[in-house]
Amino acid sequence: MYTRLVSAAFIFAVFMGTGASVRADTVTDRIDRLEHELAVLRSELARRDELAEQKKADAKPGQESAVSFSPGKLEIKTADGNFSAGIGGNIQFDGYSLDSKQFSKSGTGFRRARLFLNGTVYKDWSYLLQVDFAGNAPLLATSYIAYRFAPQTMVYAGYPMEPFGLQNSMSNAATLFMEKPLTGLLWPGNAMGVNLRHSDGKSYGLNGGIFSIDPVNPTRTGLGDTTGWAVTGRGWGAPVNEVDSSVHVGLSGSYRNVAGYRDKSRKPYKHDFGTRAEVANLPIVLATGPLTDVDHIGLIGPELAVSHGPFELEGEYLLGWVNFRNGRRVKVESGYVEAGAFLRGRAPSL
Repeated sequence: MYTRLVSAAFIFAVFMGTGASVRADTVTDRIDRLEHELAVLRSELARRDELAEQKKADAKPGQESAVSFSPGKLEIKTADGNFSAGIGGNIQFDGYSLDSKQFSKSGTGFRRARLFLNGTVYKDWSYLLQVDFAGNAPLLATSYIAYRFAPQTMVYAGYPMEPFGLQNSMSNAATLFMEKPLTGLLWPGNAMGVNLRHSDGKSYGLNGGIFSIDPVNPTRTGLGDTTGWAVTGRGWGAPVNEVDSSVHVGLSGSYRNVAGYRDKSRKPYKHDFGTRAEVANLPIVLATGPLTDVDHIGLIGPELAVSHGPFELEGEYLLGWVNFRNGRRVKVESGYVEAGAFLRGRAPSL
């Protein structure tokens, strides 16, 4: 009997020890798995923090915020700069009073009241849509879609300003005086077309394209009620471009094939070249009157500008040929020289 009890106790002890060993092994395995999973999670979190820090370091200063303000524009853009959208505009309001032997007139009015949308898409594509509400009806102003296919080279398609002349290429908010000079008698304006520009933005620039008529504002520019096509280009260089002084030279040219007819009655287009005095609200004071049977027009215009400190001197000369179908040619010349001093300091870069 005693022997049987000892045997049973021994068997029970062996059984219990084996069960405890199995349970201990199971717990150890679970702990090992949990520690492994915790190590993996810690590694993933460390990698995520590292990528976040790298992205923050690669971001350009000022891009942390998605919304930014700049003069005349509210802009939203992504941190990497690939996408942006902005809205802005400008208003130019005139008041005037004139009294002379020819006419007496006074009043006020909006010279420009423009609203625009612009932005970038995938960094290399950009767009601009601009409408002017200053007249009797809204008119399309400079608008285009552009693509940058090299760091210093862009192509524009849409309704850009033709690249001709120094003052003509400036923003209306950056001209030396309130009015542009009378040389604008033959300056091209906005036109439907494609324009290619290559420039480093500092020392040189080349700009040229092919354009059609101005279907939106056909009589807005000095070229009048024209049809046909035009090839226009401009090149400029800045042999001196220092902090307090600069020298700018440039040359523009345009060939305009304007032969055509107005409608099915085959009435020829009439070209009426004219310009206002240097006050926007005055009537036209210099005009050729209607010109018919015009075949093509040639334009060439050299430009020069020099600045030193707050002082700036600039001038342009324009020579144009109006060629008629009967072989007759009329030459038109125009030019200006103007100077100014900027009370705020250095003259703006050209």
